[in-house]
Amino acid sequence: MKFFSSCLGILVFIILAGLIAAALAGVPIPYLSQVLYKEPPKLDRIVSSSSDSGREQLSKIANSQSLILDESDFSSILAAGFVSRTPYVKMVKANIYPDQIKLLITLGKKNDYYFLTTLTPAGDTGKFNIKNAQIGNLPLPVFIAKWILGSGGQLDLSNLFKGYGLRVNKMVLSDGEIQMYFNKN
Repeated sequence: MKFFSSCLGILVFIILAGLIAAALAGVPIPYLSQVLYKEPPKLDRIVSSSSDSGREQLSKIANSQSLILDESDFSSILAAGFVSRTPYVKMVKANIYPDQIKLLITLGKKNDYYFLTTLTPAGDTGKFNIKNAQIGNLPLPVFIAKWILGSGGQLDLSNLFKGYGLRVNKMVLSDGEIQMYFNKN
């Protein structure tokens, strides 16, 4: 009898922990979500983006040797790249700082889930390390963020330009914009 009640207690604890984690991630659970998931994570600055305008931006840069993108244009290019690769990505927005990029990605088909991550440059050729991440208000281990973004050890944003015959030679971050220099492949 003691064994049965111990197993039942463990089972109840596991189910409750799972429900709390799901509510923190934004899964609608009656009562629990209202208490734990107050509002989705936000970026510091408001940015607009569209995967259609990102495709337009990418087609314009095919003959460029350098490019300066503000947060809206960069977000649109990222959205075009992520949406074409993964169907469950609805929207991508980015805030650019001199030492990092913060990405807010809206995921989901039926419900929206908000994935927020911070990327730090690994050199100046478009490769970034994932510093931290969260879905909703639930902090995630970095390996889960890498799985969501589909990257091994690093996220290589220069891959967005390879289809246009361009190789990112250098990428410079500043407050609110990113400057890229290209070489033709």
